[in-house]
Amino acid sequence: MILLDLVCILLLERVLRATHHATFELLGRLLGLLLAAVSIDLVLDGLAVLGVRLSEHGH
Repeated sequence: MILLDLVCILLLERVLRATHHATFELLGRLLGLLLAAVSIDLVLDGLAVLGVRLSEHGH
């Protein structure tokens, strides 16, 4: 497993050197948006488990 980690780190080093800084900014923002969406989904699921009824459209 350690050998696999080492290979991944060495490959990632090459990718990081070839990637522009703006790409990291874009990926960070996209991952942040994805994390926010997942957290909202988990909160809504938790509220549903607790029995909180959310308003439904048209009812």
